[in-house]
Amino acid sequence: DPGCLREPPERGSIEKIHLAGQLEIRPMARAIRMHEKDNVATVLEDVAPGDAISIEGGADPLRIEAAEAVPFGHKIALSAIGKNKKIRKYGETIGIATRAIQAGTHVHVHNLKSARG
Repeated sequence: DPGCLREPPERGSIEKIHLAGQLEIRPMARAIRMHEKDNVATVLEDVAPGDAISIEGGADPLRIEAAEAVPFGHKIALSAIGKNKKIRKYGETIGIATRAIQAGTHVHVHNLKSARG
């Protein structure tokens, strides 16, 4: 959005957005990515649809928007994951997507088949 400048989030605090000279401050949810190859992260608090989430861990800081509610301790998709594609956590495959999963979506037993057998 050309009229929107975002400052990088401060560790686990707020998101500052400048819109046409106005400063809007919103709470920033947090999640952690265990390994830089992961395509999911674990949320560190309950997340609501539309929440901005600061992802800690990995080589580069990442920020995504929640597409739906994700409960504390559950996984959220960091990017789109196609049906039958691998879901990675800890740098390892933990399961296979049973349907297409969009970025910011809750990843759990309803859309993941465990790779553990």
